[in-house]
Amino acid sequence: MSDVVLHLYGKRKNQQIQNVEPFNESNDFVYTAFQVPILHVNVRDWTNKKQKLLNLHYNSKQNATKGDRSDVSTDYHYNGDSGNCYSAEIHNILEEEIGVLEDMILHPNDFTDFDFEEYCSDGDGDLYFELNNSWFEASVDGSFHGPHTHGPTGYSCVLFIDFDESVHEQTIFMNPFFSSFFGCNCEYKADFAQEGSLICFPSPIVHYTRPNFSKKERLICSWNMKVISSNGTEVIA
Repeated sequence: MSDVVLHLYGKRKNQQIQNVEPFNESNDFVYTAFQVPILHVNVRDWTNKKQKLLNLHYNSKQNATKGDRSDVSTDYHYNGDSGNCYSAEIHNILEEEIGVLEDMILHPNDFTDFDFEEYCSDGDGDLYFELNNSWFEASVDGSFHGPHTHGPTGYSCVLFIDFDESVHEQTIFMNPFFSSFFGCNCEYKADFAQEGSLICFPSPIVHYTRPNFSKKERLICSWNMKVISSNGTEVIA
């Protein structure tokens, strides 16, 4: 293991064990050694921000492609090949919501004791998320997005723009740990998400969508983020 991982393990082990509630009077306990955070932020002023996002989508629709009839329509491939990106525009539209994610993830609080500042190589503890690519994805008439990840490091987001809960399904995440009972990956559907929901998750987590068999388009915007300091230095994520 790397020095960073060993240091993090040594720092957290005793503190986490002390916080475990005993199962009985003999002080037996169940300890959850690993967990996967999925964060939810409600986009503020959704009507206004939705229209701005739809304007971005309208200007990028001509760049959308799909591999076959069952594939989603997305400008992901065009953006990757051409270097085209509207991450700055998305950050400007969703600056408040990304700030909430920064508070939830990048600074120690009741939900996380991971202190990124210790791993900032330039000693600058003023940390932010930087969007490093972005794309729209639409599904209709049976199209879907099969299991995939967004890379080995960083965080990724899905924002539900056009989403009708009566005919559409939310993103499904696959547990990275095999079930001891079934010997397979269990799944978790983010069924709390609705139109205007911003979901953030670790990029390595496998996730997918089921086919949208309706005639009503399901539209999301997605992007990846890395952690940087205020002078632009990338931090271990």
